[in-house]
Amino acid sequence: MQAKRPGLTIVYAASARIELNKIWDYNEEGYGAEHASDYLDFLQDGIDSLVSSHGDDKPVEGYPIYSVLR
Repeated sequence: MQAKRPGLTIVYAASARIELNKIWDYNEEGYGAEHASDYLDFLQDGIDSLVSSHGDDKPVEGYPIYSVLR
């Protein structure tokens, strides 16, 4: 039986929210509002996936609480 992972909550720092807004602005200026929104959704989906997929990869030697992509 696989061990249950602890629940995680994604908390965005204020600086991260500012950066995401800058990313949206940049994309909106270059590619339009729809693209900017789609791209931000893509980024946030990736970030949100950390809640369910953390710990799926191999441990970093010396830092077992961290993992790296294969």
